[in-house]
Amino acid sequence: MKKVKSLVSPYSGKRVLVVDDSPLNIQLISHLLKSYELTLSTATNGLEALDHLSEFECDLIFMDIHMPEMDGLEATRQIRMQEIPIPIIALTADSSLETQVMILDAGFDALLIKPFDKEKMVKLMKKFLP
Repeated sequence: MKKVKSLVSPYSGKRVLVVDDSPLNIQLISHLLKSYELTLSTATNGLEALDHLSEFECDLIFMDIHMPEMDGLEATRQIRMQEIPIPIIALTADSSLETQVMILDAGFDALLIKPFDKEKMVKLMKKFLP
């Protein structure tokens, strides 16, 4: 008897929060991830992300580090102070060693350098989504 592959994504129903002040970046990430049947939520700065997390559970966060009102570094520090056990992936175009150290010190789990492609994003998603 031949096994039939399931057409349902293994990530179906997982909740991902995308935090970026650029509507274009949010649209790009949403487009890259739409085939995985994820529930995507968005926020345009760190304050909105914190508000979102106070109302809804998430399984993964993609967070830009440079945003108005509250940047991703500070938002991640606050999430870690609240001991919310959620993987957070930093999004930035700055790949300098100094930025990488700041990202790790803030409590991010990984870094995704812009511009990125679907393969890199999905590799990180597979690593951090249960």
